[in-house]
Amino acid sequence: RVTRANICGSDLHIWRGDGLLRGLAREDGRQIGHEMTGVVHALGSGVTTDWAGRPLATGDRVVYQYFAPCRRCRPCLRGMTEACVNSFRVFLGKTTEFPYFRGAYGDYFYVHPEMAVFRVPDHVTALSVFMSAERVADLGRIPSYGFPEEAARALSHAARYATCRRAPEGRVPDLPGVDADAAKGVIATALAAGTGWLEPAAGLQLLACYGISPIESRIVATPLEAARAAVHLEGPVALKAIAPGLLHKTEAGAVRLGLPDRKAVLRAAEAMDEALQGNGLAPTAYLVQKMAPAGVEMLVGVVNDPSFGPVIACGAGGTATELLKDVAVRITPLTEEDARTMPRSLATFPLLDGYRGAPKADLGALEQLLLRVSALVESNPEIAELDLNPVIVHPHGVAVVDARIRLQEPVQPALPGTR
Repeated sequence: RVTRANICGSDLHIWRGDGLLRGLAREDGRQIGHEMTGVVHALGSGVTTDWAGRPLATGDRVVYQYFAPCRRCRPCLRGMTEACVNSFRVFLGKTTEFPYFRGAYGDYFYVHPEMAVFRVPDHVTALSVFMSAERVADLGRIPSYGFPEEAARALSHAARYATCRRAPEGRVPDLPGVDADAAKGVIATALAAGTGWLEPAAGLQLLACYGISPIESRIVATPLEAARAAVHLEGPVALKAIAPGLLHKTEAGAVRLGLPDRKAVLRAAEAMDEALQGNGLAPTAYLVQKMAPAGVEMLVGVVNDPSFGPVIACGAGGTATELLKDVAVRITPLTEEDARTMPRSLATFPLLDGYRGAPKADLGALEQLLLRVSALVESNPEIAELDLNPVIVHPHGVAVVDARIRLQEPVQPALPGTR
């Protein structure tokens, strides 16, 4: 007999490799019925192979057919007899009761020679689904699930994990232009001042220590100074207000883009100041920034997880980030292989790769940015959050348009050794 595995009418059999079973089809002139999965507990007298001639032993995982027509033993569909048991090929032991075929789900049932038993090779993944109000069957070597969706999700996770294990290990590169000591000085100063979210100037200074240079900008105190800064930057500029508690600038109306001259910057800054004051936000400074080149908006972010340490994300950026939810995630430190595969795993990757005739973005520059952010947060556990959004990836490099960094005293991982 074989431990039961699933219930007819709710089959889920997903096979990798050699296509062990072809499902509801005809095999050697016999109609194959519903597929079942189980583990052999004992073999009948003289049974050494499965239906395909493969060696069979106790403990083997097998699949077999439930209620396949039997030309010699029709009574098996009505209630089995002791004579029928002796002709069975795979079973656990002798008994005169057959609760499964009497309608009550017992722990075991018997397999007839006409029921096409196949041994599952070790390299093939087998899952079972047994939909029961009582409990999911415990099949030992075969994972069992109560619903097909659960089994499909589990197998999907296992397949992704196997793909990850087979991938090249890669290496963590040594990056030029890194001043780790200066970065620690910036962080120590900010923590001593009781800072959570870094002031924009301190954030830019910290990023520069690891060779991350946001687009050219000026931080000024008043609308008039913002107008003067626009003259020095030359060309169209973007204007952003800085205020305590102001995190999502676009929604608050604290961003103006493509301002052509000093007069436009002055008018925009004064209007911005009035609007924010009306909403209870008092601007403390203004960021005047050169307009970034046209390209693809991406995000690069980090959250310091209490169990796994820094977790870095790369995905579709801009104002549609939450809407698209197209993000690749890795645990630091990133290897060169991680940095290469993260953007290429995104659903929106074609936008970076010359979608519909657009110029291809500089993927090498994006990979370098990921590696530098990884090095920054890996060496400085005080960084609790880091958000670069948007990052404009264009044909000649990347432009970090906005950056936010939050610091906190480092905490001991809740699960030592998880990294």
